[in-house]
Amino acid sequence: MSSSDGSGDQGADDLAPPTAVRFDEILDRVIEAVAVIGPSGDLLYANAVWHRLADRAGEPAAATLARLEALPHFAVRSYPADGRARLVLVRHDEAHVLREAIDHLDSTLAIYDKAERFCYGNAAFHRRYAHHGDDSELIGRTFEELLRATVAAGQLPEPQTSTDPEGYVRRRLAEFRDWRQTDSERLLPSGQWDLLRTRFTPSGLRLTMRTDISAQKRTQDELRRAMERLEVEGAARARFVASLSHDLRTPLSAVLGYAELIETEVMGPLGSSKYHEYAALIRQSGSQLLQLVEGLLEMSRSEAGRGELAAEPVDLSALLRAEVLAIEAQARTGRSQLVLVLPDIVPLLLADPRMVRQMIQALAGNAIRHTPDGAVTISVRQRADGGLDIAVSDTGAGIPPDVLSRLGTPYFQGASPDGNRPAGPGLGLAIVKDLMRLHEGELVLASTPGRGTVATLRFPAGRTPAPTVEDPA
Repeated sequence: MSSSDGSGDQGADDLAPPTAVRFDEILDRVIEAVAVIGPSGDLLYANAVWHRLADRAGEPAAATLARLEALPHFAVRSYPADGRARLVLVRHDEAHVLREAIDHLDSTLAIYDKAERFCYGNAAFHRRYAHHGDDSELIGRTFEELLRATVAAGQLPEPQTSTDPEGYVRRRLAEFRDWRQTDSERLLPSGQWDLLRTRFTPSGLRLTMRTDISAQKRTQDELRRAMERLEVEGAARARFVASLSHDLRTPLSAVLGYAELIETEVMGPLGSSKYHEYAALIRQSGSQLLQLVEGLLEMSRSEAGRGELAAEPVDLSALLRAEVLAIEAQARTGRSQLVLVLPDIVPLLLADPRMVRQMIQALAGNAIRHTPDGAVTISVRQRADGGLDIAVSDTGAGIPPDVLSRLGTPYFQGASPDGNRPAGPGLGLAIVKDLMRLHEGELVLASTPGRGTVATLRFPAGRTPAPTVEDPA
């Protein structure tokens, strides 16, 4: 019967048998290799899996079948189709594949059911506990039975098995019956380290594994000893640098003091104007050397972990204005314009004022050296999260990305503006990073080649307590 709107015909079409093309699509999605082989061994049909397994070009179907039948990890089934052809199904023997893989593990693996009965042991398990026999002798026996048999056979190297065997059995049973997935390490009298692991499957099977981790332990011990040696050597180096810096700083201070006395003619006229020039050069060179010594001393403190923060509420407006006055001469010498930009309300900063001055001097000094005939700007901004940013930006040549990523690494020397010599000993930014770490903050560097660089000291919100100070300007 058919309906007047044709719906009956449509239903008949839906019930029509699938076409051969649709059978191909279905068979190409199964995990078995499917083939129909004719009486003379020719291939009448094969799905995609068969073609992937028959990976030898031009190989006859009968040869492919014989090759697959000879492999232990394939299960081959053959059914007569119509007396002239046969249907062949080939699939991986999953049990064989899994057993072969598990038997090649270095770790022992034993599986027990919910009733603590033995189900399976891999080859490593049977090598270690050879007194047990094969699986056919073990299946159905409980963990406690196997444990007591192993203790009685003297096959466990742990000392407690001979001094207190019952205590050992009770302890191991308690560990075995703990349904938490655990990992534990055991040191055996032979010096071997074992890692014992317990895992559970959703159906309640218990997997126990024992792995020899002696090699990893030896590597860990070697690394630990190497780290201890490095710490001792690092502490010795830090003490040496600190001592050397102190010994250099004292005579340098005297040199600078006498150079200033000569330059200012405290004891009377010098005569030739050249003496003024020489005295100024002595003072400038001595100041540079003293900065290097101070940097080495600060770096040695940081490397030794002896950096101490003497935090107090800092009036940033006053501190930054004083620093700008102090470095204006350097900016003029470098033909740079130095600009200070402050908001109307300058937050107090809970910080070490000596360290803040040191960081500003380092960042501004770098910017001035790399910005001839340009502008260097020091600015303050309070972030939305309550933290505080002090930024030192310049309009210099900028820094290539490969160099920027390495700045702040101790003793890494970037190029000077002329590109011919290192710009310094490579300590300034490394020290700034360490000082910001003491303030729970960070140094952020951003640069665009050809446009300039911005170095930002980012202090966390906890470093900006109320009240704030209004900029008097």
